[in-house]
Amino acid sequence: MRTIKNYLMMGLVAVCAVALLAGCRKGPDVDEPNKPNVNVDSEIVLKKESVSVSLDGGSYLVEYEIKYNGEGENPHTGEKITAEAAEEWVNEFNYSITGALQFKVDANPSSEPRECLVTVKYRYAEDATFVVKQGAKISMGFKLENITTTYFD
Repeated sequence: MRTIKNYLMMGLVAVCAVALLAGCRKGPDVDEPNKPNVNVDSEIVLKKESVSVSLDGGSYLVEYEIKYNGEGENPHTGEKITAEAAEEWVNEFNYSITGALQFKVDANPSSEPRECLVTVKYRYAEDATFVVKQGAKISMGFKLENITTTYFD
């Protein structure tokens, strides 16, 4: 009798665990910028497809425009762009300048040039991208050894 009760209790616990796990599905994220139910009626127009930056890094701007249905002003007041860089050395995005995206680029410590894809997002438009290109230090030099001179009068 006690064995049957143990099996029933274990079965009940297993059913409850399955029910809890099945009820914990993640739904769509409410803050997701390009949700399928959002009407894509605007376009992000970037003024540059690539930005060449100093190997020492610094602060840079890319101008943009949000066009509504390919023309006219943006009717979605209060909506802002966001940006994501594929590499950590492009960072500190500033969205407070109207019509421009400001960002910081770290100095390149290596001897290899590098590139970073930046994706610009807007809730009512398809994503737009540009590339940040950064040069590298070139180490050149020579070494003088065993120099002798002869002085003539």
